[in-house]
Amino acid sequence: METSRESIRIIQKLIKITQSDLTSTKKIKLRQDKSRDIRDILNSIPNKDEQYLVVLDHTIAALEAIISGEPKVDAEDCDRNYENWMDLVLRYLKEFNKYGNCYISSCGEALLKTFGIKSFMNKGSSVKPIFFRGEHIYGWELIPRIVRKTGLKHNDINSLDTTSEEIEYLKAFQKKYTNSKIKWLFQTRKKKEDPNWWSLMAHYDDEVGTRMIDITSSIFCALYFACVDWDGEINTDEDGCLYFMWNNNWRPETENPTMRRGRIDDFRDQKQQSAMKYFSVHGNPDTLRFRESPDSNQRLIYQDGYFLWQPKFGKPLDIGQHHKFRIHKDSKMEILRELYSIGYTAKRIVRGKKGEESHKKICNQLGISP
Repeated sequence: METSRESIRIIQKLIKITQSDLTSTKKIKLRQDKSRDIRDILNSIPNKDEQYLVVLDHTIAALEAIISGEPKVDAEDCDRNYENWMDLVLRYLKEFNKYGNCYISSCGEALLKTFGIKSFMNKGSSVKPIFFRGEHIYGWELIPRIVRKTGLKHNDINSLDTTSEEIEYLKAFQKKYTNSKIKWLFQTRKKKEDPNWWSLMAHYDDEVGTRMIDITSSIFCALYFACVDWDGEINTDEDGCLYFMWNNNWRPETENPTMRRGRIDDFRDQKQQSAMKYFSVHGNPDTLRFRESPDSNQRLIYQDGYFLWQPKFGKPLDIGQHHKFRIHKDSKMEILRELYSIGYTAKRIVRGKKGEESHKKICNQLGISP
């Protein structure tokens, strides 16, 4: 059956449309719609030449209808939204650094200042991690909770060993913990000498705590604790503190350190598998220890948590901190509103019953709905 010139013209038009709009589009849904329309119409073509042109013409019309029906951007509406957004950006830029270089008054200012320093210190590299810690009162010494709560000091003679007092505190926590409502946090039964007890005690023992100090890889988590205390109180009479840290000289741990003549010849500590020996490190009593938890728990996960401590833990931690920022007391409420707007709430960070209570208290102080 001979094909007419009109038929050839329509077929060429069909091919052009399918090539330019069907095969090039990145929108999967649009490609599927076009393919379905083409398939349905072409399947209906009868084996009669006089109807061929009509069917092909319908195919082209279907394709053109789909193309013309694609959503278009409302340029005027976009411009209006852009102007509103730019007004906010300009306001933040105007208020940026209004209290001075060492002050932070918004989440945006915290991000720009800390990551600017990170880029400078790493000479543009994004490989080396940075860590943070937030405290709701500026000027506190960076010492562990166990020192604040009990006045416990390290053993000057054997500063590299776990103290007998720490072991007794741990045993008391284990007894209380295994009979409490949060004993389910252990997914499997753990022996009492498991080193993970220390990370659980660091996060769940409000009475004593451990020699370890919480740090986080999340600037938002640190900002939260720089604005509010553990009980959900926002102290607007005092500036808060945001520690910005990098671990250039922190001593990590390894299961297989380099040994020479029976002694560790490595920048890393030997990983201890016993709770009673967990703090028994080799040498360098003045060097900071960086630790990840042996196992995870809910608070550790949601706080993006790690630990930092030193064998001579009775002394304030010396982290070589050159950039300790002040969270301005008049900005705490606004920073918390920003954090709550992106989901960094007490319910997420603190968790459990304590988190629920703190969340309601914070919402009441901010004047927002829980």
